This record gives sequence, C-alpha cells and structure tokens, in this order.
Amino acid sequence: MEGCNMPNRFIPFALALAIAGPALAAGEDLAACRWANGAPIDPVVCDGLRELAARDAEKAKRDADTRARGERDEASREAQQLALKAEAEERMQAAKARKEGDAYWLQQGNEKMAAEQKKYDSQLAEQARQDKTRRQVCGADYAKPTVGMPLARARSCVGELTLVSQVNRNDGVASVYRAGRLQLVVMNEKVVAWQRW
Repeated sequence: MEGCNMPNRFIPFALALAIAGPALAAGEDLAACRWANGAPIDPVVCDGLRELAARDAEKAKRDADTRARGERDEASREAQQLALKAEAEERMQAAKARKEGDAYWLQQGNEKMAAEQKKYDSQLAEQARQDKTRRQVCGADYAKPTVGMPLARARSCVGELTLVSQVNRNDGVASVYRAGRLQLVVMNEKVVAWQRW
C-alpha cells in the first residue's frame, strides 16, 4: 500500500476491523480472543487487537497525563499572573506614594530655594551698592592699584587683600598680598609693585 505508514503485519488486522465494525471485541472478550457476539478471533488478529488496545490504553493514559499537566501548568500560570499583577499593583502604589512624597519635598525645596534666591539677590544688591560706593570714593583707583598707593586705600579700592607671604629685608618687611588676579608687593604700608597673574 503506497502512501500508508501502517506496518504490513497490521494490514489484515485493519481489514478485519473494517469488516467487523460494531462487533469488535473489548475487555474480557478480547482477553479470551472472542468477538462481542462470542465467535472466536483469529490469533494474529487477536494479537493485533490486543496491541491496538494496549496502544489505545497507553494513548488514553498519555492524554490524561497531558491534560493533568496542562491543568497544572494553567493553574501555575494563573497563580504567576496573579502574583505579577499583585506585584505590579504594589509597585504602582509605591510609585504613587513616592510621587506624592516627591511633590511635597519639591514644594518644600521650591520654598527653600525661593528663600535662598531672595537672600542671594539681596546679597548681590548689597554688593552692587558697595561697589558703586567704592567706585565713587576711589575714582580712577577702583580695582587698579598704583605704585605708592597706601595699603589702606588699596584695601578699600582694590578689594579684599589676602596676605600670601612676608620677606624680611634690610630696608623693611616686604609683604605680598593677593586680591583676585592681582598680586601686590607692599613695604612700609605702601604698594611698591603689583602685577596680574
């Protein structure tokens, strides 16, 4: 038989099954090699029927195992989906709480930043006022030291001076001051040299 994947030994059995139809043996009849009507079954056909019954029983067992495994897998999937859903809900609640907390701290931070900005602006305004006053008082000497300028005038016109070093010399003590990018050399309370660095 071409195109049929049935072993040759089952061909007679298949023909017998096709002819027998509803008179097939089952259970005790098959164990006794008799048809359902009590007629004897050929031993070759009986062996084939037994093998077929064993295959059917094995297939039914496999199907039952597969169904049970599928049901277990489905239950496991459902439990896993419920767990994932609960976890997602928990994450959403945590994110919502975090967002509410962030909004609170953002508001607090904005208020604090506004207060700091106000303080900074007032400091800038005060510094600008002092610079304006210093410009009026110092005139051409504002932020520009000159040789021979007294140290007190340099402090008020050039800006805040920081003592960097002092050197003892025969003619007095030479002090080096820095003010921003300016370096001033002072002797006897007068600027004797200066440079930008």
